[in-house]
Amino acid sequence: MGGYIGIGIGGAASLLSIQEVCSADPEAAACRKVKFSTGGRFAGSALGGYGGGEVAFLASGKICLALGATTGLGGVVCIAAVVGVGSLVGSSAAGAFGERTGEVVYEVTQP
Repeated sequence: MGGYIGIGIGGAASLLSIQEVCSADPEAAACRKVKFSTGGRFAGSALGGYGGGEVAFLASGKICLALGATTGLGGVVCIAAVVGVGSLVGSSAAGAFGERTGEVVYEVTQP
């Protein structure tokens, strides 16, 4: 449930960022560029967050075992923390990559 809320908030923030730049002149180069870069950042962030969370979940058992938090509430909290950090790292890294990719696509599509 929380993932859906996060994606919705991220999408709304991306849309507001695009609207802020494009409100003055929707045909301007800056407007086109922000559409590509912001769209790339949103897509990368959503996919990277998912991927980072999945990888962290697979590794969480071994990480929590090494930390000694394997049973009861401590184990649950440890797994949740590891998955949260993995999701954050994946989202941040892939978001930056997606933004840069959007900028490159914008530059390539210019006449």
